Amino acid sequence: MKYYNKALSNYMNFKGRARRREFWHFFLANFIAYLVLSVIEVELGIAYYLTLTYLAFIFIPTLSVTVRRFHDLGKSGKYALLYILIFVGAVMIMYYAVQEGDEGANKYGESPKA
Repeated sequence: MKYYNKALSNYMNFKGRARRREFWHFFLANFIAYLVLSVIEVELGIAYYLTLTYLAFIFIPTLSVTVRRFHDLGKSGKYALLYILIFVGAVMIMYYAVQEGDEGANKYGESPKA
């Protein structure tokens, strides 16, 4: 938790460096939290609102620790932009995955509910 808290407390610090330990503790803690929230959502039969809220909450801290991790490797923080693309793609997929399908047939075939 020490490194998780360190990453959270430096959420707006895009300068300096982050050790592997700080990055991976933060990443793994968030991954576990994501899994737990996903299980809760499935058990409660709700959409991914908890998960999306949590992902929005940790977005800036994750970006910050990723930039600082790249700095530790002597790389530009611009490499962290790859994370933004992945994050946006994941959010879009989750958004569309919880939407109701088209009623009746569409150009891909009949409704699986039919």
